[in-house]
Amino acid sequence: MAIEQVLQWKPQVEIWVAKFPILLVPEPLATIYTESSGNPLAFNFSDPSWGLGSVTAPIAAFYGEFAPGDDSWKTDPDKNMSCFIPFLAHLKEEFGSVAPPYGWVGAYNCGETQFRKGFHDAPYIAMWTDRLMQVNAALQ
Repeated sequence: MAIEQVLQWKPQVEIWVAKFPILLVPEPLATIYTESSGNPLAFNFSDPSWGLGSVTAPIAAFYGEFAPGDDSWKTDPDKNMSCFIPFLAHLKEEFGSVAPPYGWVGAYNCGETQFRKGFHDAPYIAMWTDRLMQVNAALQ
């Protein structure tokens, strides 16, 4: 997987991050890298989730305000970002002080309810943090 597949989304991520300034541009990019490797048509059967940010239907409905039956967020990169970036911003705002650094991203993978119960998904946090370092290095 080439990092270029992830970095191609930087212009759109910059637009969304301007709306959610709690986030830094590399953070949604690291999420894209971790969740879809930059493939806007990615699909995970186990959730199920779709797109750049591996968005689930409840996240699309709540954060993207997509009506039931409107599945356009599944394959449209900008619409997918309209769901996962606000969710990511919420998690950082809500759990940004949770240790270890970037502990809040664990809630992105395991779900906010599980995270509140103490499951912080250390393997996901470690993978995401590694991808964040790769994104930061590529952006320099």
